[in-house]
Amino acid sequence: MRFGQLHPRFQGVETLGTRYSSSIFPNRAPPGQLLLLNFIGGATNPGMLTKMDSELIQVADRDLRKILINPNANNPTVLGVKLWPKAVPQFLIRHVELLNVAKATLKDTGFLGMFLGENYVSGVALGACVEGAYELAAKVNDVASNGSTLC
Repeated sequence: MRFGQLHPRFQGVETLGTRYSSSIFPNRAPPGQLLLLNFIGGATNPGMLTKMDSELIQVADRDLRKILINPNANNPTVLGVKLWPKAVPQFLIRHVELLNVAKATLKDTGFLGMFLGENYVSGVALGACVEGAYELAAKVNDVASNGSTLC
């Protein structure tokens, strides 16, 4: 079973990846059809946010025909288009260094009970977020157990 694929930019496509939703979740598509979820745009292609839904659909269809090597595929049945302008945080160069400075500043300025959390700290994958949440909960518990004030 395939779950989907990432589309490297060097392949000359604008879509970032495709999830084969009907392979992951049975009965999500009628027999003989597939349900695909396409990711388009990204930090290096912000112009996608200004496109009309019909243009985004054309981009996804064109790229899928190229990636899946099926230029004669049937026209897609489109269920919807959803834009997420800031969907996945981008870890740019020096991201970890900036996080460490922010954490040190909180500590140095007396904000021992204030913590940084979320996917921009622990990572964007679900597993990383869950691990980060457990680690953060342990830190909060330690501070609260020592009688310190939480912010």
